[in-house]
Parts: sequence; C-alpha cells; structure tokens
Amino acid sequence: MFKLAPVETIRMKVNIQIPGDDNKTKTKSDFSVIFKRRNVEERKEILEIINDDDQTLIDDDVLLKDIISIEGIVDANDEAAVYSPELLDQLLNMDYVRKPLMEAWIQVNMGQEFYKAYKAKNL
Repeated sequence: MFKLAPVETIRMKVNIQIPGDDNKTKTKSDFSVIFKRRNVEERKEILEIINDDDQTLIDDDVLLKDIISIEGIVDANDEAAVYSPELLDQLLNMDYVRKPLMEAWIQVNMGQEFYKAYKAKNL
C-alpha cells in the first residue's frame, strides 16, 4: 500500500578522494548528508534559474538551505564535527569535497537523468 506522504529528506553517502603528494595518491573517504528533498514546484524554479542566462544558481546558497545534517566528519583532534554553516563553508572551500557534495544534491533533488547529463557536461 502506498502511503500518501511526501519524502521530505534523503540521506546520501558522499564519496570523496583526498588528493595526496604530486596529486597522484588519493585517499578515499566518505561522509553522510541528510538533504531536504525539494518538491516539483521548487525543482522547476531551480531549473528556470539554471536555464536563465541572466541568473546564477549559487551552490553555496542551495546547499546551505537543503543540508539538514552531516555525519561522519571528525576534526583534527578526532572529535565529531557538528554540522553548522561554518562547517559547510569549510567543506565548500575544498574542491575535492565541493563537487561530490553538489553531485549528491543533484541526485537527490533533480533525479538520475539530470545527474547523468550534468556529469557528462562537467567532466
């Protein structure tokens, strides 16, 4: 039986590769993010912004609004990092985290077909 209730959040595992010396060796890692899942009308608004040359969709703004929680990150002292806008800002300033984080948001909110097209365009 289908329960008529919207799916409002989705947890995604975000896989990252941390660059190493000479950018050759990479350490694989991951963390979990709970995203807000936007409804159809909200997704249409985002697509309009993406398709409008006069407007810019800012990753930071979208992620700040749609990330509810991040788990599986520790600080330099191995203490669990608590999600906050400051933590998100730190993560978004790491290019090897920013792209996988945005890709996870796209998968949650825009769907697999959009994600595949985004991935092909941004390789």
